[in-house]
Amino acid sequence: GKVRGVLLPGRLLVASARGAVEAQTVRAAFPRAAVADVAPLPAHDARGLSAVFTVVGMTVAGVAFAALLTLFGRRARLLAIGLFAVATGIVVALTVDTLVGALTGAFWATAAIVALGAAATGAAAHALGRLLGPPGLALAVLLLIPLGQGASGGALGADLVPGFFGALSGALPAGATQSALRGAVYFGGAGTTVPLLVLAAWALAGAAVVVLQRERT
Repeated sequence: GKVRGVLLPGRLLVASARGAVEAQTVRAAFPRAAVADVAPLPAHDARGLSAVFTVVGMTVAGVAFAALLTLFGRRARLLAIGLFAVATGIVVALTVDTLVGALTGAFWATAAIVALGAAATGAAAHALGRLLGPPGLALAVLLLIPLGQGASGGALGADLVPGFFGALSGALPAGATQSALRGAVYFGGAGTTVPLLVLAAWALAGAAVVVLQRERT
């Protein structure tokens, strides 16, 4: 299993940046130990909500753009998704790093992760729309927003998400983007490989469906 804390003689090591509630749970299990937070959240984001809100905004924007592209787009759909993803990554990084100061110290990593997350979300939603029409877009909304955000764990941390949702946490774009962002911003890039591969798989699978559908029509 994953390490949630390390108990040393007289001292407990936790990492609240991995999940504030998870760190509090570990602390509660060892109330007498002196606690050292090896990866603390910034004072202005003590609950770790910045990454959560960033991913929510990215997901909603990606699904909305994909829906408009499905309903009104005619040509260069994949190029449009790519340009949208790059623009989203840069705008979000400028907002959360430079303007707001919520996720700082990893501007280009943040931009790249959000861009890949937006590409994965947009491509997946557009692919479902191309395959199934309006019902596919409805399915994309359900899969990527309430299910995806619920499975991501939010500020709780993915390890505290129970059962079926916990199994999906790292497999959907929202959870993968959130994990990659936290790894890049708070852990120097550690733990980002698998989430990035998940996002790339979603983006490539969505693009493949769009290409195949275009060839058939």
